[in-house]
This record gives sequence, structure tokens and C-alpha cells, in this order.
Amino acid sequence: MPYIGKVDAPPDPETVCHALAHLHAEWWLHAIVRERRGHLAPVNRPPTYHITRQRPSGRPLRTKWVFTVKRREGDGTIIKFKARECIAGWHLRRGVDFTESYSGMTPWSDVLALESLSALIGLDVHESDLTQAYAFARMPDAPSGEPVIALSAPGVQVYDDDGTLMHQDADQAWYGHPAAGYALSKHIHGLITGIDPPAGKEVCPIPFVQNPFQPCMYGAKYPDGHPRHGEIFILHVSTDNLRTYSSCADMPAEFLSWLQRNFQVTGGDRSLRAQEPQKFMGCRFTCHPDNTVVIDMPK
Repeated sequence: MPYIGKVDAPPDPETVCHALAHLHAEWWLHAIVRERRGHLAPVNRPPTYHITRQRPSGRPLRTKWVFTVKRREGDGTIIKFKARECIAGWHLRRGVDFTESYSGMTPWSDVLALESLSALIGLDVHESDLTQAYAFARMPDAPSGEPVIALSAPGVQVYDDDGTLMHQDADQAWYGHPAAGYALSKHIHGLITGIDPPAGKEVCPIPFVQNPFQPCMYGAKYPDGHPRHGEIFILHVSTDNLRTYSSCADMPAEFLSWLQRNFQVTGGDRSLRAQEPQKFMGCRFTCHPDNTVVIDMPK
């Protein structure tokens, strides 16, 4: 990776054309290819979209590329040039382009309650992020029943042999579209609870029950006589970030093993208490040996 300080770095590109004319064009190109390959040839899910000659009957949706540089906490060295291909969804209208738009996030009071509980009784905390998370769920059709079809952004468009500009027909939920968050939440809920799970998918082996007051939280509930009866295992789902709080060392490993079979996952193999400070929802969480947790937001 190139070494350039955050203060001296050129601004991140705003379009594909800007990225390919950037000082770090070769790194952005690599990020673009990696992102598109992730959509068209994913490891353990269907492709996000397929290229089609079909045109939508209404106004066409468009895709947008978002570029950002990820840096290491502390010294600020570059970890990754990241490109994200998504649907430009700011102009979409409820009832015309989508119906449901719910995406699970908890208020900070609930996050603080969980962290306080884990510090008080010494729960182990693990965190996993789902890579290209939305695309593991099926893309809901438009309210009219028609598929979601988008036109590629300039710089990455695809043309047929006769010169026809092709479109992208979304098979899986796609970043930027308002219905994508709802699709992912419903997908995860079905896999965790076993209630209306996605067809052909493996339901989580841990018997979770959804919290009746906070739909983003689930608790393991083993029956009387089970070796794990009475153990605490809480799952907090924040869109595509999954944090677990456990009193049993075996349960995080079992949960991560299931998670890896059903998603592309980063993290989760080591307890947060054994790691350097980590960021979550924009804040830094620092775990100390005495079970205390300090939460702050660096300048």
C-alpha cells in the first residue's frame, strides 16, 4: 500500500472516472474489479445481479460507486482502498419503487446496557461483520411486481456484441435501494429464529428467542436439562454487524461456524477483550483486563 498521511492525501474519488484519473488509479482499479467480481462471482451466495437487455417499463434506476480509504487506528497507515457499487436510491419513492424499508439498528441506550451487563458479570464479547451483506437476501420486487433493473454508472458499463447498452437486473438485495435493509433484516431473522426461513438455508443451531421489546436483540434459550441451560448468549444485530455476549466459551465458536457457512464474514474468531480498541457505530471501544470498557469518540 502507498504511504501517505491523512492530512496530505488527495480527496477520495466521487465517480469511477475520477477514480481512474486519480493519483492512486491502480489501487482504485483493483478495488473496482474486486467489488464487481464480488457481485458477479460471489463465494457462497447467488450473484447480486445479472446483465440483461431488458429495459424497465418506468424510469431506470442508476448505480453509484462510493470510494473510501480505510486506515489503521493509531498510525493512520492505509489498510485498504474500498469501492462499493450500489443503487442510487435517494430519489426512490415508497409505494412506487419499494414498500418496506426497515433496517435494524438499536439506540445507544441499548448498546450501553449490553456493554454494562457484559462488564458487570464478565461476559465475553465477539463481533462479526458480513461482507456484501445485503446481497445474501433476495431483492424484493417493486410494488408493481416488476424486477429491479438498474443502469450502470459511466466507466463500468457493459455493451452487447451489437453495441446495445446493457442493464443490471438485481436478483439479490443491493446497497442503496431502500428495500435492501428490510430484505436483509427479514433474511437474518428467519435464519436465527427458524420462523419463515429462506428456502434451502441452514437455520442457526442455537435456539434463539427474539426480544419482545427490541427486535434487534436475541437470546439463547435452552430447555431444562440441557447442558447449556442457564448460560447467557445474547445476539445484537446492527444491520450487517453481529455482536454476541456470552457466558459460555463454546457458544461463540459454534455461532461463528454457522455464520461462516451462510455468509461471507470478517472477524468473530477472537474476543474483543483480547484485541486492540475497535470501532462500532462510529465510537471506539477499549476493553481493559479488569472487565471495564471505555467508549469514546476520537476527535
